[in-house]
Amino acid sequence: MITSGIDPQQTIYRFVDLFTLYKLINDRQLRFTSLHKLDDKNEGLGKILRSVELSLAFPIEPNEYSVIKNTTYVSCWTKLPDNIAMWMLYSPDKIGMRIKTTVGKLSATIELYKMKYPHYVSKINNFRPKNIDVFEMNYKDLRKAKKEMEENNNTAITAMREAIKGKSKADACRAWYKTLREHLKDNILDNDAMKYKDENYFHEQEIRGQIEFEATTEEEYEYMIYCGFKGFAKFIWITVEDDFVEEICIDPRCPEYKEQILKEIIDPKGKLNFVKSEAFGVIP
Repeated sequence: MITSGIDPQQTIYRFVDLFTLYKLINDRQLRFTSLHKLDDKNEGLGKILRSVELSLAFPIEPNEYSVIKNTTYVSCWTKLPDNIAMWMLYSPDKIGMRIKTTVGKLSATIELYKMKYPHYVSKINNFRPKNIDVFEMNYKDLRKAKKEMEENNNTAITAMREAIKGKSKADACRAWYKTLREHLKDNILDNDAMKYKDENYFHEQEIRGQIEFEATTEEEYEYMIYCGFKGFAKFIWITVEDDFVEEICIDPRCPEYKEQILKEIIDPKGKLNFVKSEAFGVIP
């Protein structure tokens, strides 16, 4: 189970529009979105900042950020079912809906996709799933983290230069790497850096399903960079099991007549589990 320590039975929620839900219910297709198409333009930045943090030992790969953003696809969920901020953001017309599933079902969906992966995520390159995961986002002040990393690196460079003064070549080399190892012990971010998101998004309390792709050959990787990722899909659709959606909740602000129409569109046979939300309600 690829859940990075999360209880597979934990319930998670996603706020969707009518068209997304219709495709999920009728075609059993769950949408995963490319990082570069998300509203947060700092998506994936944690990975780059981790590279900055380690840059004294491991040079940052050219185009690393572009590769991450264009070859990583995510499905974003939340732990909070009645978060008013989420209703306001994702249901501005008051006819949005919230669906419920579990971490285990999301994980199983992604694992099955990797096992049966029959097609390409890019129209021009042959790519395959590399890393798959379901994890809880960690919120941090990324601007502050970047500044601290740069300051720490500068301090380490000064310390390493001081450590080699007046030493023979062999002793200087040992002193250099000893100082570098000491510097690398104090981490601001850990190696699982894709889980970091700026603290301004803390209200989302996100649990994320993620798929990272890789080129099958070095030539295809270079061609991808050369072409600027043209032809890469903005979304990929992944098949889910019939019981993936456990319940549906229509925006509690939705007028009753619209709610009835939505139910007729989504569930004409009356088989799905619709529930009510207490968000926006008056406390008795």
